[in-house]
Parts: sequence; C-alpha cells; structure tokens
Amino acid sequence: PSFSADSQWIAYNRAEQYDYVNSDGDTVTASSNNNERAKLMLIAASGGPQIELAQANGVGDLTNSWPRWAPVAGGTGWLAWSTKRDYGHTVGGTPQLWVSQIDFSVAATGADPSQPPVWTPGQLTTEGNHTPTWLPRYNN
Repeated sequence: PSFSADSQWIAYNRAEQYDYVNSDGDTVTASSNNNERAKLMLIAASGGPQIELAQANGVGDLTNSWPRWAPVAGGTGWLAWSTKRDYGHTVGGTPQLWVSQIDFSVAATGADPSQPPVWTPGQLTTEGNHTPTWLPRYNN
C-alpha cells in the first residue's frame, strides 16, 4: 500500500489468491504482486468503501501492482504502478511503469477517480520495471 502525499488516501492492489503451474512445472501461489488479475484500488485513510481504479486498471488481466504516489499534495494526485499492458508496437508481458491522474474530489464521492494511464518514457520495453520511485525536484 501507498499513502498519498496528504496522507488522506491509500492506493493498493488486490487480487484473489490462486495456485498455478509455472514454466518449470512447479505449483506456485499467485500473490497480489505477481497476479495477472491484480487490480489497483483506493480507499480513504479514514475508512470507507474500496474504490476500483477502473480507468487506470484497463481491460483484461494486466498484473497491475506496486502503486506509488507522487510526492505532491493538492486536489489531484499522480499514481504510478507496474503493469503488463501493450504499448506501441510491443505486446504486453514485460512489466512497465504507467501513470494516472487521480481526482480526490471524485474519489470522495466513491466513484472511479482515475484517468486513462500513460506509459512512462525512458523505459526499455524489453526490460521489466516493477517499483516506481518518485524523486523530488531540486532547483539550484
């Protein structure tokens, strides 16, 4: 889970646990972090309904996991996460970092506050990226 910069919202991923056979023939239990069915969720830190971030999640089994908030406060937040979705001429399957804007005023109503996500530039599409990290900007 990841707290928003103002500590009012918690983003996390959720999926039902299940067992599957991997490429080595071993039975493995899929956690929510390596589960293709994982979905991004949001809940107020004070409690309330769980809100699925449907626009950010996209359609299908995309292994949405490792959500992290940008360190900026205000009426909207920026959420980055790892997902295995198609991008450009590449077919999904390699974890890449994507970002979506989250409107906290919409979240307060219990509706999906996410916007359609964008791929984070500068990644190699042949390499997996799992944990987004936001760095503060320093002006000299």
